[in-house]
This record gives sequence, structure tokens and C-alpha cells, in this order.
Amino acid sequence: MPAAAKSARNGSSKGKKVKEPTGLQSPAVADGLAERLAGSLASDVVGGDFRNAPIIELFQRLLNLNIPEVQQITTEILCGINEISDDAVQKEVRNRSIVISGLSEINADSDASVRQVDTEEKVKEILNILDIECRPVKVFRMGKREEGKPRLVKVELPSRGHWVTTLSRARLLREKPGYNNVFIRRSMTDKERRLEQELRERAKQMNQGKSHEDRVVVYRGEIVPVSSLRRCDLSSALTSPTTMFHVTSLKGK
Repeated sequence: MPAAAKSARNGSSKGKKVKEPTGLQSPAVADGLAERLAGSLASDVVGGDFRNAPIIELFQRLLNLNIPEVQQITTEILCGINEISDDAVQKEVRNRSIVISGLSEINADSDASVRQVDTEEKVKEILNILDIECRPVKVFRMGKREEGKPRLVKVELPSRGHWVTTLSRARLLREKPGYNNVFIRRSMTDKERRLEQELRERAKQMNQGKSHEDRVVVYRGEIVPVSSLRRCDLSSALTSPTTMFHVTSLKGK
């Protein structure tokens, strides 16, 4: 710290007992840390030009410095970056993944490889019906088997474009014999699924005793009147498991 600044600070505190901040917030600690950091970096790299260095190399150099405070901060930053990166990757995969419900599965006594091939072939048939020209990245059943209830199928598609087209054409399954109870929806987080469940319950209660024209459906994360949707939008809403309970009630109207 410059002498003039030190003198000014000392003069202003004459006659008073000033409580110095602790930890990294303390000016004295911060000044000392900055000096140690600058000295270490200067001795570590001749010239001190980091502009073209890879970011991971810079973090590694900081970790290699014999300064506990810097090592702690750098570690926290790296952990935060890893968490953000993981979340971003999961979101990217989720944004091109679908979940299929109602897709029958073969006997549990069959070999695991046979069961997997059967599921993949059934997914392939659905993509053929919807005229989706792609090979899924991943196809697998989720959860444990329950008697009389097929498990959900998670399908990771190769691109966002394939995902959008698949969901937009999902209503075509209703026109194909044998697929009346097969539904396609987007992949969701636990929080999104809980919200969808709450919306379904609310919509179900709101529809009690109402005519077809006055009913509501869950569409794009909101409860909306059936009358406000275009025909294609309504079709998409009714082919989604998020409004599955509406399908039966509306068919008889």
C-alpha cells in the first residue's frame, strides 16, 4: 500500500480503535495475498504472458502455487465449472430425448440382449410410422418391471431437429392400429415431472362436470381451454401423457 494512503488511514483512525476485517476481506490480508500471488506468477512464467495459454493450464499453475488461499479458491472455481458443465451436457441430451409410454415388452424370462433388441425394434417401428429418418443414439427401458405395466422407454435422438419432428408427428400414432395406448412426450427433469403431475390433477378437477367445449388440457406446461387450441395443437395435446386422462373423456363426447 502507498505511504500516503497508509498515513491517511492511520490519521483517520487516531484516537479510535478500528476493528480490522478478517479473512480475505481484510485489506492487509488481501494486499499480502496479491503480492504473494504476483511474485509466484512472475517466478513461474518468464514474461508473465498468459493470454494464449489454455485455460486448464492456467488453473493448473494456480493450483501449483504454494498459496493455500489461492489453491482453495481455484478448487472451488473448478468444482463450480464442472457442475455447470455437467448440467449443460445433461440439458443438451434431455433437449433431444423423448419418453415413450405404453410400449409392450416381452417376457422377463428372455435374455437381456433379446429384451433390448425387442425394445429397439419397436422403437424403430415407431420412427418408421412417424417417418423419422435417423438412428437413435440410445434406447433403454427405465425403472423396474411391474406386472401388467410396460416400463417407459427413453430414446435419445441424434439432433434437436429429429426431436422436434418426432414430437410434432406423435399424433399420427393414433391413426395406426395397435398404437392407441402408445404415447410420446419430451424428457423432463424430476421438477418438471412433479409440476406436470400437479397440472394434470388440477385440470382433472377443473373438468369434472364440464362439457367438451368447456374442458381444459395441459399444453406446453400450462392449463388451457380446449376451445383456445387450434386443431393440430389439440391433437398434439391429446396424444401426450401429460393429458392422457383427457383422451378417454373426450372420445365419448
